[in-house]
Amino acid sequence: MRSRLVPMVLVALAAYVLGARAGQERYEAIRRMATRGWNDPRTQKSRMKARRAQLKTARS
Repeated sequence: MRSRLVPMVLVALAAYVLGARAGQERYEAIRRMATRGWNDPRTQKSRMKARRAQLKTARS
């Protein structure tokens, strides 16, 4: 039993480490895309329009 447990734990540990690394890379890629989209001039213009409409509605 013990002879099977050690390799199984090592494989699980390696899979976890590799998966965590891949997950972090994907997270960073998604974060960069979201930042680019948020800072895009067209997005900023839309946000400003929405903000002005919100303030106009709030004053009414």
